[in-house]
This record gives sequence, structure tokens and C-alpha cells, in this order.
Amino acid sequence: MGNKDAVHNEILRLKRILFEKLTESTANAGIGLTNVSLTPAQELGQKMLVDGMPKAFVEFFELTTTLEPEPTNKEDEEAGIRFPIAEAQRTFKKKEVQSVLCGHLVAAERAARTGNNEKLFVALSGVGALFDKTCYFSTAVAYFVRALAAASNVTSTRNTFHVAQAKYNLGKIYWKVRNSGDAISCFEDCLGLASFINHGQLVVMAATELLECVRAAVACSNPVQGGEAKYNIGLEYGMLRETQNAVKYHNEYIDFSRKIRNKAGECKAHAAMSETYEAAGNISAAVHHLKAYLQAAAFLDPVTLAVGHCLLGSLYKRQENREESLEQFGKYFAIARQLKDPDLLDVSRVNIGIARELKPKRASISQFMLGECSTYWSLL
Repeated sequence: MGNKDAVHNEILRLKRILFEKLTESTANAGIGLTNVSLTPAQELGQKMLVDGMPKAFVEFFELTTTLEPEPTNKEDEEAGIRFPIAEAQRTFKKKEVQSVLCGHLVAAERAARTGNNEKLFVALSGVGALFDKTCYFSTAVAYFVRALAAASNVTSTRNTFHVAQAKYNLGKIYWKVRNSGDAISCFEDCLGLASFINHGQLVVMAATELLECVRAAVACSNPVQGGEAKYNIGLEYGMLRETQNAVKYHNEYIDFSRKIRNKAGECKAHAAMSETYEAAGNISAAVHHLKAYLQAAAFLDPVTLAVGHCLLGSLYKRQENREESLEQFGKYFAIARQLKDPDLLDVSRVNIGIARELKPKRASISQFMLGECSTYWSLL
């Protein structure tokens, strides 16, 4: 009850302020005149009250009376975009801009009353986009965060799209205010969600933005971060099915890893390149890079080596190459048994079982008849 009373009192206070301004405007207009001069914001606020939208009115009143121009980043001043930002912020006072804001706030209140989180997401996203356009970035972030919360309250595939869209919007704002860490995180989340629901357009949008963020990190002073950035750029090009660029950046990362003797880095780059080549239909190149992975993994821990055999076995399995697949899964099993790792053993048994179901090639039937592959049966 206390909270409701506080809201009610606040509405009464704002109504009183509005009435005082109306009275003052009437007095200034002269005795006997009925056409009271109101500012655009006052006209819109009055309409919201008449339409029975008190929460929208309170929010609109606070935004239009308390919002101050945000300070310009030093980098933006040096880049010569201070004045364009200030000009964009001044457009917030225009009637058409405030009218759009009013419409979104009213829609948000209506959606909240009916519990329609999808419409609430759309309305709050509209407010965020308006403040993005007028360069009130911190206010835009606040509304995009609220939109994300609204989208998260809906259980549907469309909800996943809305969450992904909210993450994308936040990533764009964070990048504008030079918060690269949060920007990259949001774009990565968006990319994962968009890939999950197979929304091609949003995948490309998120991957493109993420690529731009990561590319900027290449120029950083920390060589390790720069090297990792090249690996990430290669991953994004791989997702975009741009094989040539993906291979280019992964090769640069491999060279960097070799220079600093980072065998683990070589392994993950070769694994990524194998996936890229397989997606492009170049199976021989995919196999080549997984074999290169195994060569580098030989200097690392047994688990990394086992993973390499599993990856290569899985590649052969997808190509329905029964013999090669069984050989790699057999090596995976041998390492798992040596390590006495129950999880690795379970995975290897499952993979061997699946590989055994593949049809053997005609040329190798005689080998099975002679028992040359009996090693695999003895593993189980």
C-alpha cells in the first residue's frame, strides 16, 4: 500500500505542477483569451493524463524535464564528432521526437497492464532506439536493458529472437560508448542465440559487428590479446562461410602460436580450420588440419590428444569411412582407458558403437574376414 500511495502522491504532485504551468500560461495569455499557449511536451503530457496513462505521463515528464546532455567522450572530441552529438541531443526537444516517445511510453504502459511482454519489448526497444538516435546513450542502455528483461519473460522461439535482438541493440550502444568488453559479450550472446534459432539475417548482423569489435583488438598493445583476436576473427569468418578469410586469420594465429611456442593455440586453430574446410566441402584439407592438430597435441596432455583423435574419428564418421573412424576412436579409447577416465570411456564406447554400424567399404571386407580389425571388437 505504501508504494501505491507514493506513486499516487507523485502523480498528484506532477498534476499540480502542470496545473500551475497552465494557470501561468493562461494569465500570460491575457484576460478573456481561451487559447492557452502550451509547450509540445505539456500538450503531450496533458493528453496522456486525459487518456488515463498516469505511469506513461510520469515517465514522460521526468524524461522531458530532467534529462541533461551527456558528456562527450574524450575520444569523440578528438575525432571531431562532439558537435554532431550535441546537435542530435538537441533534436530531443522537437515535438515530433517527443510525440514518438509519448507513443512508445503509452504502448509500454498498455502492454504492462495486460501482461503482454512481447509488446512491452517492442515499446521499450522503441524508446531505446529513440535515445540512441538522439545520442542519449546511457538512457538508451537503460531502456534496452528493460526490453531485454521483458523479452526474457516470454517462453517461445520468438522470445529467443527478441532476446537476441536486445543483446544486439545493447552491443551496438556499448560499442558506441567504447565499452568494448560488454559490446563483444552482447554480440557473442546474440550470435549464439541467432544461430540456435537459425535466424540467418541476425547471425550475419551479429557476426559482422563482432568481427569489427574483435578486429579493433588486433591493434592493441598486448601481443597475446592481438594474437587471440586473430583467432576470433577467423572463427567469425568461418561462421560467415568466408573460407579464404577464415583460413588467412587462422594461419596468422598459427604462426603467432608457433612463435611463442603455444602448442595449445596451434591445436585449436587447426581444429577451427578443419571445421571451416569441412563446411566448404574440402574434406582432404579438413583431415590434414586434424592430423596437424594431433602432431601439436603430442607435446601436450593426453586429454588434448584424445580430443584430437575423437575429432578426426568424428570427421571420418560423417564421411561414412568406417575403417578410419574406428581406428581413431580406438586410439581415443586407448587413451581413455590409460587415464581411467569414466567420461572419456563412455564417449569412446558410444562413438565406436556408432562407427561399427557404418557399412564397410567393399575393398575392406576381406580385411574384416581375416580379422585384421579384431582389435576394435576387443576394446568393448
